[in-house]
Amino acid sequence: MGVPARPYRNASLGYSTLEFACALVLVMTLIVGLMQVVVYVHTRDVVKVAVQEGARVASSDGRSTKDGAAQARALLEAGLGRSGERFRVVGIDQEDRVVMRAEGSFPFSIPGVSVRLPLTVETGMEKERFEPYRGKGAP
Repeated sequence: MGVPARPYRNASLGYSTLEFACALVLVMTLIVGLMQVVVYVHTRDVVKVAVQEGARVASSDGRSTKDGAAQARALLEAGLGRSGERFRVVGIDQEDRVVMRAEGSFPFSIPGVSVRLPLTVETGMEKERFEPYRGKGAP
């Protein structure tokens, strides 16, 4: 009779492979979740800058909220591609200031979970008014 085989050595190798596979799934889920957070922050920053630039354009002398909204939409599409179409941009003309607002959602997905996170950015800017200098003592 020969030397008896070690029955537990092959079982131990199987458990190690199973533990590695479970750990890999967990690590990959965390990496994908972290990447989604980074993309969300990027999207929020692009929307914020687009709305600020739209407010700046709309507050310029002789420009309207439609001009500002068009500028914001163009920047959203340039920065986010087709994802920029998910945002609605509205300009509000107040007496002394312009308010620009963008509303939309961000699809946040990790394996097993998929939600849409609302994303709203609003900013205002004082209107520019050109008043020519009339000189010293002018009315």
